[in-house]
Amino acid sequence: MTEAIVLKINNINKKKIFISLIFALAFFSCSYIYLILQTTMNITTYQDIKQEIIELDSQIGDLEFEYMFLKKNINLEMAKTLGYVEASNINFIDKDIVTNKLSLKD
Repeated sequence: MTEAIVLKINNINKKKIFISLIFALAFFSCSYIYLILQTTMNITTYQDIKQEIIELDSQIGDLEFEYMFLKKNINLEMAKTLGYVEASNINFIDKDIVTNKLSLKD
């Protein structure tokens, strides 16, 4: 009698163990597939960002070249044609005079 009860319990436990192993296998399989897909997506995103960095670096190089070209062409005649004039009254301020007048002490 007790042997029959033990066999029923063993069969129930075997079924529970088998079902839990099937669920664990399904869970780990889905996790594995998800992680592989995420890795693939990260690699493609990395390659896209790397390509964008290369393009932006090229644009920066072009802009630096244009800046150097424009900077080389700036001279006094060009400034005068743009409306700039030379300063006629230039005053410099002595540091000692400024520090004495701006102190908090009266």
